[in-house]
Amino acid sequence: MSKKISVLYVDDEPINLRLFELNFKNAFNVTTALSGFDGLEILKNNPDIPVVVSDMRMPKMDGIEF
Repeated sequence: MSKKISVLYVDDEPINLRLFELNFKNAFNVTTALSGFDGLEILKNNPDIPVVVSDMRMPKMDGIEF
């Protein structure tokens, strides 16, 4: 069995985080973050995460700034 790819999903809406995790947890190692700031902290501590999916419209730090 091959190793699962790690994916970070960043969204300010908890329901979206949960749905993403439920849909993709069997295929990927899913990590979620509620804000761009949280996402940056996760990437700082886990620089080996190769894939990031981000909501574009979030308060304080949008997907482009992230």
